[in-house]
Amino acid sequence: MSTTKPVEVVNGISADALGSIAKRLIRRLGDSSFSRLLDEDEERQAINTLKINEADLNALVQFSAYVFEEAAYQTQEPDSFEAHLNESLGVLPKHASVMRNVWESEATAYIGRLREKHLLGSKILSDTTWTTHLCVATSDDDPASTKGPPRSKSDKKNTQATSVFNLHMNNDSEPPLAIEFSHQELYAFFQKLQDIQHGIDSLSS
Repeated sequence: MSTTKPVEVVNGISADALGSIAKRLIRRLGDSSFSRLLDEDEERQAINTLKINEADLNALVQFSAYVFEEAAYQTQEPDSFEAHLNESLGVLPKHASVMRNVWESEATAYIGRLREKHLLGSKILSDTTWTTHLCVATSDDDPASTKGPPRSKSDKKNTQATSVFNLHMNNDSEPPLAIEFSHQELYAFFQKLQDIQHGIDSLSS
């Protein structure tokens, strides 16, 4: 990600150029036939045309993909989408208007592709519950443990705490998805979530 804020990159190019690249990007979002949103030749052409560097182009692509994906999940109306870009994210009015026009013309097809890939629809997280468990295993359960000298009480027990998360979907007919973590696994999982949150914050700040 460029050190330049993505919104500054968006505002720094012409509105017409933004509309052109945004339309190309949204037509490829959710389309599995494209391995990447812009191929190498298109990236070089965009860098030369927009007079920006590769890092800024990546920021522009990621920002555009982010706002379109967010709008799709929220099924935003064009006016609401434009207001969000301008008032919440700081996109210039003319640039926000261009993005609005792209969203208005391409949203139906884009959301349709997402539905086909099951990214939208019934499986939406509605609630999360969790419980903790303490598993205790004793060496007495092992026949081999009766051999040899007596062990101390601390040697005979091995405890491990685990957490079980139940992910409830908005479809009540489906049972919740249960995921069990050890302490180390849970820590690593939340570290990954924190990295994802930082990435989202960098796009929306």
